[in-house]
Amino acid sequence: MRLIYILPNGIYPNGSKGADHGVGKKIQSLINGLMKQNIVVDKCELIYSVTNPINFLKSYYISHQILVKIFKESSKSDVLYIRSIYPHISNFICCKTKHNGKVVFELQSIEKTELKSQLNKNNRGLVFHIKQNLLYYSNNLFEKSIKCHADALVSVTNEITEYNRHLTNNKLRYLTLGNGIEVTQIKERNLLNNDTDVIHVLCVAVVALWHGIDRLIRGMHEYSGDKTINLHIVGDGPELQNLKSLTSELHLESHVIFHGFKSGADLDAMFDQCHIAIGGLADFRRGLKEVSLLKNREYCARGIPFVLVAKDIDFPDEWAYTLHVPATEDPINMERVITFVERVMKDPNHPQEMRKYAEQHLDWYPKMKILKEFLEKL
Repeated sequence: MRLIYILPNGIYPNGSKGADHGVGKKIQSLINGLMKQNIVVDKCELIYSVTNPINFLKSYYISHQILVKIFKESSKSDVLYIRSIYPHISNFICCKTKHNGKVVFELQSIEKTELKSQLNKNNRGLVFHIKQNLLYYSNNLFEKSIKCHADALVSVTNEITEYNRHLTNNKLRYLTLGNGIEVTQIKERNLLNNDTDVIHVLCVAVVALWHGIDRLIRGMHEYSGDKTINLHIVGDGPELQNLKSLTSELHLESHVIFHGFKSGADLDAMFDQCHIAIGGLADFRRGLKEVSLLKNREYCARGIPFVLVAKDIDFPDEWAYTLHVPATEDPINMERVITFVERVMKDPNHPQEMRKYAEQHLDWYPKMKILKEFLEKL
């Protein structure tokens, strides 16, 4: 079996910076996991220029021609494995093109809900809103047709799977398979200090609205206890400037530290310094009740307990090393966070226990074995 991994979003894991970001790491790790299962993997990166409308149309046409060629030349043993359903019109035409390979979409979200949430962002400018409106309405027009022309859908949560079962009248093959990581590529945390008088909280992210870090900052502002809480934000992202403005507005500059993008030994040092980490605190802003976040998996492999709001399908509902907070816009209750920190710090073996869980449940190798078995039955 040969798997042609088609990346139509301009995400290329071998790029200098992309390789250090979560999505780029995930794509390359998935490919590595498939190759360990003796699957031949060819990667096709479709890059869409957004410098101006003319360049976008040129790149769109070139990418569409590449897609058509791949579909037409596919053999019966090929799996055309496409990440997401963008761009909609191109995928629609290609799925209807005569082909021999099996078409499988890898779905990371409920596209309609996520695109709709993007329309509510009022600070992004006219071009952004035009693009998002085009994506949203083209999704509504083509989503069902595109997916119904596929052979199978692979989703990262049960919520996404059930949405697509209903959309496609349960006529395809479906697999729910949470995201994975290469555990051996992630350094286990070496906690330098378990003293909880000064609590260090870490967030590593390409910071977006749905991370909900504003909820945490507002919670820190409302906290009136005797503990000192420092939040370390590592990364860049579209929401970063808003968080900096909020931090300044609430006079928390000495307790909210923006470190910028870090990797390698510098990132390892941040994990060693901090007591707990932050997953998604506002997934409801993009309409999700379930998630399969790469950051949660890295946190687990690192051995750092974390806070989250939505159910993550690869972790037990009641687990000693996660704290679930309410899915509301309210500020985070820092007393609950402090209690969580104090409890997990009493267990000196928690980094090793979390690492063991990651090796058994979150690594790409066993996950790709499941995917291979699913694809072979198509």
